[in-house]
Amino acid sequence: MTVAKLQVWPVGSRLSQDSADNSQLANFLNLQSEKMLSREVLALALTEQVPEDELPGMKGKKIRELQTFKESETAPLSTLQGFARSLGRQKR
Repeated sequence: MTVAKLQVWPVGSRLSQDSADNSQLANFLNLQSEKMLSREVLALALTEQVPEDELPGMKGKKIRELQTFKESETAPLSTLQGFARSLGRQKR
């Protein structure tokens, strides 16, 4: 299983240094989260190839071809959006 951590900070902004601007930072992070979970970004992720070192039997296949998405009752993009939403709720 691949796990990634992403830290997002406004570049060249005083927000990264000033703890008094928590509401601005929260707003910035919410906006970045919305962008990362957008249809365009998630659709692009589905077109990526499966990492060979993760699933050697899926060499040359795209993420959308994984069994998780084949067995889903919804389209791959909707399934991935559902995963992303549920992960977001767990982190709060």
